[in-house]
Amino acid sequence: MTVNTAHTTLAQAPGTAGANVIAFDAFRRPVANFNRPAAPQADPRINNVIMLLRDLGNTLPDVQVNARQTIAQAVELLDGGGDDTSHRLSTMYVRGGLAPWQARRIEALVEAGLGATIRVEDMAKATRLSSSYFTRAFRVSFGCSPHRFVMDQRLRHAQKMMTESREPLSQIALICGFSDQAHFSRAFARFAGSSPMAWRRCQAQAAE
Repeated sequence: MTVNTAHTTLAQAPGTAGANVIAFDAFRRPVANFNRPAAPQADPRINNVIMLLRDLGNTLPDVQVNARQTIAQAVELLDGGGDDTSHRLSTMYVRGGLAPWQARRIEALVEAGLGATIRVEDMAKATRLSSSYFTRAFRVSFGCSPHRFVMDQRLRHAQKMMTESREPLSQIALICGFSDQAHFSRAFARFAGSSPMAWRRCQAQAAE
């Protein structure tokens, strides 16, 4: 990448035939057509990066924050490292949503912290995004708010514990991050349509 005071130029990775150079005016307006169809590339990373950079070209004049996030996602595609790189690069980027690595990081963070307080600020920090941008992107990727997602994961884990252990409901409530059994019971009834005790009894009868 070459940067000067007038223009920023972004190109394909070295060694690819027919390198596709995209240029835009970093301070005023795009100087290339970011909406034209992309030519198929042998390396799927190039297709994904081109798509991200076109989003950048379309958003930079108006929304600097979105542009920075798009750049970060493009860099992550090419420089993610680790054994998971091929899987990440083969997953299509959802415009406006979290990158695949960010979604997986949130799922792991929530699973590991079900018994503790999980703040939106902590989730955003884990994905290297601002809280407001993270919340919008999360809704695009998961179809619900971060709070709703965490609550649903707590309740699914509680269901698993109720069917696989004999732990009392009061203990399950605390393990799954609820303040007390009453809080757990209210949330569970909204989620499953019955009280925890009735649901557990029904599951036990069905297993006999």
